[in-house]
Amino acid sequence: MKALLINPPINNFDFTRSANFPLGIAYIANVFKKQKCHVEVLDILAEGLNQKQVEKFIRNNRFDIIGITGLISVFSYLSWLSEIIKKYHPDTLSLFGGSLATSAPKIILENSKIDFLVLGEGETTIKEIIESKKRNGNIKKIAGIAYKESSGEIIINKNRKRIQSLDTIGFPAWELFDTKKYIRTNPPLLDYKWKYKKRWINIISSRGCPYGCIFCGKTFGQETRLRSANNIILEIKQLIKKFNIEHLNFCDDFFAVDRNRVLKICEGMMNLEKKITWTASVRVDSVDDELLKIMKKANCMGFCLGVESGSQKILDNIQKFTKVEIAEKAVRVTKKNKLFSHCSIMIGSPEETMGTIEETKNFLKRLDIFPLPINFITPVPGSKLYNYAKEKGLIKDEIEYLKKLDFAFFKKPAVNLTELSSEQLVYLKRKTEKELRIRYIIKHPFWAAKRLLFHFMYYGIKTSIRKLKLSILHK
Repeated sequence: MKALLINPPINNFDFTRSANFPLGIAYIANVFKKQKCHVEVLDILAEGLNQKQVEKFIRNNRFDIIGITGLISVFSYLSWLSEIIKKYHPDTLSLFGGSLATSAPKIILENSKIDFLVLGEGETTIKEIIESKKRNGNIKKIAGIAYKESSGEIIINKNRKRIQSLDTIGFPAWELFDTKKYIRTNPPLLDYKWKYKKRWINIISSRGCPYGCIFCGKTFGQETRLRSANNIILEIKQLIKKFNIEHLNFCDDFFAVDRNRVLKICEGMMNLEKKITWTASVRVDSVDDELLKIMKKANCMGFCLGVESGSQKILDNIQKFTKVEIAEKAVRVTKKNKLFSHCSIMIGSPEETMGTIEETKNFLKRLDIFPLPINFITPVPGSKLYNYAKEKGLIKDEIEYLKKLDFAFFKKPAVNLTELSSEQLVYLKRKTEKELRIRYIIKHPFWAAKRLLFHFMYYGIKTSIRKLKLSILHK
């Protein structure tokens, strides 16, 4: 059996700057290998292929199964790609999985030529699909899938039971990818003095998050399952051996959900023969001075801290279940331990006002944080916020809404959930970023000079000056 796995492109995403290794399809590729299938990967995003090149590849190559993954922002591309597959290979079994398939199955099946959706975790479901296809069985009876009957009826089968022991899954099939396209780009979450120097890759150590923030789609659900520290360290050793990795980014929804496991991972990192730096994403209420000292000793460089807002009213509104004071303490203790704190900030939540945005600005001022781009909160299918936006009539046409979702949420709100106008929100975002950035640059001239030097080295003088105007002055 011959299979192809596809990673589609993402609109408005600069892959050359930060390339996330596609762990999802890499894990699925490992399933195909275990089932003795010939499997290939087409990473359209990494290769930078246009539609003509992709169509030519599909036309000239025949596969028994074609599997596609994708975030919410690939909706339009998926519709086109599924039609191309059916045009040239109508008998090829097409599958689609990932967060978009899980959160919007009816919309996908009604607006694409995909045969089956794989919902939630795909490893066990894919294994059963392969086995069924080999013996000409009935795929429609498999749990964890959705499909459309010839009559047009959408069938969503019973949920697949989540994998409890993640250690049994095995490691991603790295060897199928051109890894240099990923490991030589900028590591995420690090300050500029560390960029351009690290051979890095993504790793995931858990699935699920026990919290219920209204903006999260929860692809892996709220039941948290953890890989063991020994299993993680074994994977790290293989990454060092195979690719000479120098830095890891843990892309878990919530890395520090189990303190004892974090301590064991740190112990394993400290005992590695080669020093490996790393970053992760954590909740502000999961870090303290004692833990950070140990993590620093284990070569942690910093975190993405899920701050989201400096207003308690907004934190309560988005069901973050934490306090502004706790976030402030987390940032201070992170800086005290000389770890980089990448604070996730977003505006545009329901009940957001000029006053709550001012509270967020004052929060960033107090903590002397350089403001990375402030995002607009974006309702994604499967989230409480998406259902709220539909109920309020703010998303009138789901198809058109999904078509326009891409990385533009850095620049403008996908849907306005506030009493402010969209123009006011954009203005307040830009005004806040400009004020905070100029303030930070004046206060930290040596940092600013080093950052500008890195820009000159990486982009050239003309491009650096243009980017400086865009990011700081918004011209």
